[in-house]
Amino acid sequence: MGRLEPQKNFEFLIPVALALKKKGIPFEILIGGKGAQESLLKLAVEENQLEEQFRFLGFLDNPKRLLMSSDVFLLPSLWEGFGYVIVEASLCELPVIAFVEIGFSPD
Repeated sequence: MGRLEPQKNFEFLIPVALALKKKGIPFEILIGGKGAQESLLKLAVEENQLEEQFRFLGFLDNPKRLLMSSDVFLLPSLWEGFGYVIVEASLCELPVIAFVEIGFSPD
């Protein structure tokens, strides 16, 4: 969930998906949000033949429903001021995988 912008590093999900697919592990990656990188991400999904594994849900009025329907939350952001979404996922009792440097910005 989040803005589909370079900072959020959603393109990291492509090699993750390829590795899971190669190992024969069934999965689905749900992405909620809109942004400048949406068309690039969809193209990368198509180029890597991952259309069956990715669902782009657009802007979500109620992101809690997405969290409650998930098994794991993965936050690939390069940096965050504060990872609110980590707290939200934790409140939904999801295991959280995060690769984020809190409080860091390259600007």
